[in-house]
Amino acid sequence: MSREEHLRSMVLEYLFPPEDHLMQVDLRQRVRKHILDGNINDAIVLLEQHFPAVLMSSDEPASSSKPGMHFVASSTVNPAHLNLNLRILAFTETFRVAYVDRTDSNAMSPEDDDRTIADLLERLQKLNVLVDMLPLAAERGTYQRELEGVAGLLAFPDAQGSPVARYLSKERRDNVASQINTAILYRMGHSATPQLELSTRYTFAILSLLSEWQILQTLVQKDPKMNEGPPLTFHRFVESQP
Repeated sequence: MSREEHLRSMVLEYLFPPEDHLMQVDLRQRVRKHILDGNINDAIVLLEQHFPAVLMSSDEPASSSKPGMHFVASSTVNPAHLNLNLRILAFTETFRVAYVDRTDSNAMSPEDDDRTIADLLERLQKLNVLVDMLPLAAERGTYQRELEGVAGLLAFPDAQGSPVARYLSKERRDNVASQINTAILYRMGHSATPQLELSTRYTFAILSLLSEWQILQTLVQKDPKMNEGPPLTFHRFVESQP
């Protein structure tokens, strides 16, 4: 394929993406929004329905992750890690709704409080089972420390003022949302390059191709005013269209 044919293909794909591509973009955005809004279970449902490979057990090599102090924010496409990261986040978000965001006027009854604590403890038990299933001791150790941290939320009357308050940080939503988005793109065989960088590349490609096709020069000849002011850019070209 010649350079011009490649550029032409990029332009057409950028300007006229296939319908299924648009649908996948919409689904990815919905998954991301659910995570950023703290609706983790809704995000998991969408992933299982439309991107099952993201959370499906596989033989993904352990090298796909970078264990560390903030494992939830690490770079990984391993389904076992992603599943754990989402479900740990679901635990902290359930705790947040029950004990942080709730107002005094909407305080829980003792019975509701008991049920919530029982639900959170059951979630912790299930998370421990998932951690025990990890194949590598280093991974198990990292996640066990993570679970000890989030379990500590139950030990403090004022979790936001406690040593484990960082587990309630909304930055964790951002980290997991980005991680899941990258994993979706990876499983779909797409580039995980940040969208801004891709858009910049496409813009330069489009400008190059338009220049080769002499479209920009034709526009300037038709409207001499476009020669005035800043140089003609792709943004100005789009704005000039009816």
